[in-house]
Amino acid sequence: MPISDQEQYEMVCRGRFDRLEGGIERLCTKIDRMDEGIRGTGNGVPGLAERVRTLEEDRKGRVRLRWLIVSAIVNAVVWPAILAAVGVIRLAM
Repeated sequence: MPISDQEQYEMVCRGRFDRLEGGIERLCTKIDRMDEGIRGTGNGVPGLAERVRTLEEDRKGRVRLRWLIVSAIVNAVVWPAILAAVGVIRLAM
């Protein structure tokens, strides 16, 4: 006796489609978690993008501070020598 299309569908395709649907749902859940990790949750928890941006800004601030310190040292050393060279002050040796 031949089986109907509905019975054939139930025997062969139904289980496969159910597994595919479950796999797609799990994949969507994982993608959502990855998206939250990158963008943040929106509830005050920063994502990876915000953390990288913060680190880059912090690095820029440290570079500026380094230049400020170097220029202060150079000024402390160079200006007295310049002033001594033009006779405005006398360096103690």
